[in-house]
Amino acid sequence: MSEYEAVLVFTSVHDERELLQAWRGGDDRAGSRLFQLHFDGVHRFFYGKVEDAAVEELTQETFLSIVRNRDTLSENRSVRAYLFTVARHKLYDYFRKRSREPQTADPSKCSLEHLGLTPTGEVARRQQEQTLLHALRCLPLELQILTELRYFEGMRGPELAESLDVPLGTVRSRLRRAHRLMREQLEQLALSPEQIRSTLSGLEDWAGDIRARSGEA
Repeated sequence: MSEYEAVLVFTSVHDERELLQAWRGGDDRAGSRLFQLHFDGVHRFFYGKVEDAAVEELTQETFLSIVRNRDTLSENRSVRAYLFTVARHKLYDYFRKRSREPQTADPSKCSLEHLGLTPTGEVARRQQEQTLLHALRCLPLELQILTELRYFEGMRGPELAESLDVPLGTVRSRLRRAHRLMREQLEQLALSPEQIRSTLSGLEDWAGDIRARSGEA
């Protein structure tokens, strides 16, 4: 087995830390594999929030950050959590630079709907997906990001807390708030209680469909 094949094998058991160590040791193929592991997720994070050209630019900037900081990144930290932390800050900076009043572009208050941004490309196909997308985009941006990381990227408590730089208890309370606000948005669309339950329960299926479309079934 070649050294590169060995890299692929231990990647299959999710040991991204070994890839990071190999990359630090001069194995550029290990670095490339780390990028391959996380590219779809980071690209998906920006997709639908910013213009096409900005998706590529912000994705590239996010990965450049780990290139610059690979030797100082804590070995106890998830590489994926680090990348999404960087991506989140890149996105917030992007909105502040575009806003006429940067101080008002508060991700804890402003939603994509409030910022007046149009989704990029084909994010939702079916009516239920379009309804969910509307409810998501009406959330404060930090809650939309939390919801997407939970459902689209499959992150759980500790990794979510690490990605968002907040305590685990805050993650749980924000998830509850996001769910409540989405329900309120669906109620404003005059959906029946049964339709609301069905739509919200379809969030994971929609997230799985989006991952499959981007090559991560």
